[in-house]
Amino acid sequence: MAWVTAIVSAVCSSLLTVLSLRAYGASCERDRTKPRAEKEQILSAARSKVNGLQYGNAALEGKERGGWFAGHFVNAENLLKTDRVEVKWAELTIGTNDKHATLNIKSDTLCILISGTFLVDFGKQKVLLERRGDYVFWIPEVAHAWSAVSDAVILTIRWPSLPHDQRLLSDPQSAGFAL
Repeated sequence: MAWVTAIVSAVCSSLLTVLSLRAYGASCERDRTKPRAEKEQILSAARSKVNGLQYGNAALEGKERGGWFAGHFVNAENLLKTDRVEVKWAELTIGTNDKHATLNIKSDTLCILISGTFLVDFGKQKVLLERRGDYVFWIPEVAHAWSAVSDAVILTIRWPSLPHDQRLLSDPQSAGFAL
């Protein structure tokens, strides 16, 4: 489980870096002595890629891919294109659900609740995420489905990011799913 802690720590560290950049940008706004170009570059809310650093908005980046904004499926010119990890930011309304039970052949998955209530269904076992920071982790070949019990925000991390790694469960009812 130490590696799960390491991944969560890395994600949190990245988020803190983004928040620090925003805080630094706010301090530049107060400091009229900073060059105008530097302030504009830091304060820009649009996606930006400069010197190996990219920042933007996860919800906007993943809008066309069901919340998935980092992984092998991202355009080549985007720094978030990687085969090492997939990351999803999902803002879900109550009742939103996965219509199919799926499993990943080779990828591990970690789902962390940011807000709301979120159910991850593993067929004969269900995990309810209710408190900010609640998480569920599963290994390859574990079938899952999900639903938003209330309006919810989740962060899902899957690694590695492999094309064609996810499969639909052929007979979800026999595995305990009520889809």
